Amino acid sequence: MEDDSRGDENRREPMKNDANQIIEETEIVEEENETKGYEEADPYETVEGHTKKGEERKRKKYKLSKEVRAETKKNKVISLHKVREGCINCKLKCRTFFTEEERNTTNHEFWKLDWKGKRTFVMNSTENRTPKRKVEGSKKNKTFTYFLKDSSGTTRRVCKIFFLTTLGYKKTNDWIIHSVWANANSKNQLQNDLDRRGRHPPPNKLSNKIIESHIDSFNPSVSHYRRVHAPNRLYLPSDLNVTLMFEDFKKRYPDYICSYEKYRKILKAKNISFAKLGNEECELCESYHMHNSEHKAESLSDDCEVCCSWKDHIMKAKESRERYSLNKENCNKDKGNLCFSVDLQKVIMLPRLEMFKKAIFASRLIVYNESFVPVGKIRDFPPFAVLWHEGISERHQEDIISAFNAFLLHHRDVRNITLWLDNCSSQNKNWALFTFLVYIVNSTSISAETIHLNYFEPGHTFMSADSFHHQVEESLKRQVKTYDFADFEKAVQSSNKGKVQIKSMKLNDFQLWKSLHSVSKIKKQDPSFTMSKITELMVKRTEFVMYYKRNFEEEWKKLDFLLKKHISEMPTAPLKTAPNGFERQKVENLLKAVGSIMPGNRKEFWEKLPEKVI
Repeated sequence: MEDDSRGDENRREPMKNDANQIIEETEIVEEENETKGYEEADPYETVEGHTKKGEERKRKKYKLSKEVRAETKKNKVISLHKVREGCINCKLKCRTFFTEEERNTTNHEFWKLDWKGKRTFVMNSTENRTPKRKVEGSKKNKTFTYFLKDSSGTTRRVCKIFFLTTLGYKKTNDWIIHSVWANANSKNQLQNDLDRRGRHPPPNKLSNKIIESHIDSFNPSVSHYRRVHAPNRLYLPSDLNVTLMFEDFKKRYPDYICSYEKYRKILKAKNISFAKLGNEECELCESYHMHNSEHKAESLSDDCEVCCSWKDHIMKAKESRERYSLNKENCNKDKGNLCFSVDLQKVIMLPRLEMFKKAIFASRLIVYNESFVPVGKIRDFPPFAVLWHEGISERHQEDIISAFNAFLLHHRDVRNITLWLDNCSSQNKNWALFTFLVYIVNSTSISAETIHLNYFEPGHTFMSADSFHHQVEESLKRQVKTYDFADFEKAVQSSNKGKVQIKSMKLNDFQLWKSLHSVSKIKKQDPSFTMSKITELMVKRTEFVMYYKRNFEEEWKKLDFLLKKHISEMPTAPLKTAPNGFERQKVENLLKAVGSIMPGNRKEFWEKLPEKVI
């Protein structure tokens, strides 16, 4: 028995010694860290206790920040990979070509690299080839050659031990070399060129489709913007917010685990906004301000792309604003010369009942307000609002052109008309609109001799139409409850102290205006022509062409853009024959949700909405 116990003690002794050795090595590393100024506190020390609600804390809360913990961990890894003792009796004589200082420099530069950089370094510093001689029965099918650069930049071949120990690895630890070449399909090319650690979705992650479908149930729609990113941005009505949407989500899906922050991030990722008038900023100016620390506005660099683009952008913005102010002072004094700004109001949905959540969460009807507002104060020409809803038509270019047609017919006795617009290409800059302007100015329907279109620089488009839209929003808030389209007409009519002219579009007011331009003719006349660069456009009576400028100071350029068969005569656009319609199921769901709080005389509008054919 005594012999056995002694044997156990003898067997346990090496384990004890190993443990002591590990402790000693750890203490040495900690001492090195302290001498190099590393964080003395334990980076993984946690805070124990309870949450603010008094519940026992389940998730670990660290005393140090995530960045400090990561930096401490990185420093610890580097400290464990210092330059080790290299080869002694090497036939390549590695020690004669590299000093210890050069080895330390190589080691330091290597461990400054990121994950991909280290693998690229190993790939470029090694060569994989087939062995010249192969022993029968051996499984070895490749051999490596190793290289390092000396202080003069000369690449020299070194042995495996010298290569590994210079990088801080043990001389027997060549896993990184085999790992890199296992994922290589050719020289200097890695299949797994990105670090995928921590990038795989967790197996218990819930799908976001339920959240996305709930957000889509509120019918976010495209509105009319003053920015280049218009086609990608969706808007929800101003009587809605994220908090209300999230509360509704929790009620509908009580078993689905989702935080408010997660819901908000998914909403943001879908590029949906609740922004109101005045919330839009210029993206190009913002990018310049971020860059402003390098080049100030008074000392812009001609070699800097950001400076050059911003300089051109801000010059055009100032020119358009100066021209707008000039029109504001001089136009509209003569009844034969009018100047208006034009814009489509952001998303408005009916019914608008902010105090009832049932109405907010129901699928509602989109209404449109294309406003023509005079630039400056004039008594005889109040704002002209063209109104319609999606049950009749939508907001395609032919629908917007029909609104322009209604405005021009309303002011058919005016000799010269100037309109200020934003740069929305789908609505205010398209060949269908330009074709219509040539048609209408040469028709007998109006008396205009010239029609001018002036475009603001993107991001700097505040105009009188925006102020009018703000008045409409305020009128809707004062009205409190807007049940149907007639209530919306009433709210618009009462804005601007009641001095508003309204045109409620019917089905026969919409025409299918199409483009009649010839691409080949345009390229022959001006190969560099770009519609987005136009700042001013004009059409004249008796001329089936258009005139344009790329900036307000240059001379007019003539462009004959119509197809040859329409040079002297243009066809009238056909009328729209069928309404767009509104889904019957949405009407039923809406009346089911708010029918009990809606007056009976308002239900008639919803019941008579034309049904959409799906």
